[in-house]
Amino acid sequence: RSRANPRAFRLALVGPGWVVGGAEAAGGARDPGIHVAATDCWAHLLSQRRFEEMQEKDPRLALALFKLLARIMAHGQENVIEQLGILQSIVTSAPLKKPVSRYTMGAISHSVMRA
Repeated sequence: RSRANPRAFRLALVGPGWVVGGAEAAGGARDPGIHVAATDCWAHLLSQRRFEEMQEKDPRLALALFKLLARIMAHGQENVIEQLGILQSIVTSAPLKKPVSRYTMGAISHSVMRA
């Protein structure tokens, strides 16, 4: 969470070659959210209007971009499914016999805040 905005959170950490906002744009979302880089990076914006022009002028390029977005979204979906499996195993596991200490909870909280 950001100190400037306590409601902000890190949804994902991505690396070179990733597309941000592709699923939102493909779905026609008006407000895909605010994306903030944790480090210096290059960002390229492809507006809806420019994408539509690209579809007219070079349909193969538009199709290649759609295929790339589909691959990235499928990979993201695989990650979500994996995380849901982990959460399900946590929820259905036997409870602890002894409460977690404040020291341990502080360490967990600190590591989550940095992630």
